[in-house]
Amino acid sequence: MRDQRIRELLRLGRFGLVGLSATLVHAGVYALLTALALSSALAANFIGYVCAVLVSLIGHSRWTFAGHQQKKTGAALTARFIVTSLTSLGLNTLLVWLVAHQADLDPLWAIPGMVLVVPLLTYLLMKHWVFRVQYY
Repeated sequence: MRDQRIRELLRLGRFGLVGLSATLVHAGVYALLTALALSSALAANFIGYVCAVLVSLIGHSRWTFAGHQQKKTGAALTARFIVTSLTSLGLNTLLVWLVAHQADLDPLWAIPGMVLVVPLLTYLLMKHWVFRVQYY
């Protein structure tokens, strides 16, 4: 039982590091593109999202959940990962739209929701749906 808790804490730590890396990539690309006025806020969000998904997919599949036998593999796992990623994109896009287009605030005000709320919801989906670990 103690070993299982330690494994779970280590996995949670790895998830946090991969998630933090992906979130920083997303927010950094978004901030750079909007600050330099190289694209609209919505386009910058999408570009940042695509970069973050690549970091997340590689990190979670090869490090966070590596070595665990999962209930879903291959196409089913990939489909769930994509659905979860698109859900996070939708939430981030909603945040950007609300901040930049409805509240008429600086688009950078969307970043707190991008780095706090969306990653938390994504973690819960990844843990309980995408990478549901099966212990034998």
